[in-house]
Amino acid sequence: MSRGQRRSFATALALLVAVGGGWAVIGSVRQDDAGPVRGLVLEARNMAFYLPGDPTPNPTLHLRAGERVRLTLVNLDVGVPHDLAAPELELAIPPVVVEGASASTVFSAPPTRGRYEYTCTLHQQMMRGIIQVGG
Repeated sequence: MSRGQRRSFATALALLVAVGGGWAVIGSVRQDDAGPVRGLVLEARNMAFYLPGDPTPNPTLHLRAGERVRLTLVNLDVGVPHDLAAPELELAIPPVVVEGASASTVFSAPPTRGRYEYTCTLHQQMMRGIIQVGG
């Protein structure tokens, strides 16, 4: 895919998309030449975050220092919006309103080790986990 095609694709994903009779915001997916990007998906369901195929609610996400990650939030709850924020990492995914819709963002983990909290800002008491950055 050429650079122009990647930009067009990212722009198209940033637009509002009609899904299932409602509207969902699909987050911008930035693709550039800064290096490889690891994909990581979190599912929001039953008022908790899950990694696909893992029954552990609100899992610890393990990242390498400086690693580039495309984080995708998939909402699997009917009629319940979810978002994701990790303020210390300046990481935010806007609310995903429609069941089955998703939003993504690309970010770089900090260059040093640390623990950072992520939450659904709409349901902070139940939906919170840790991003663990290692060496």
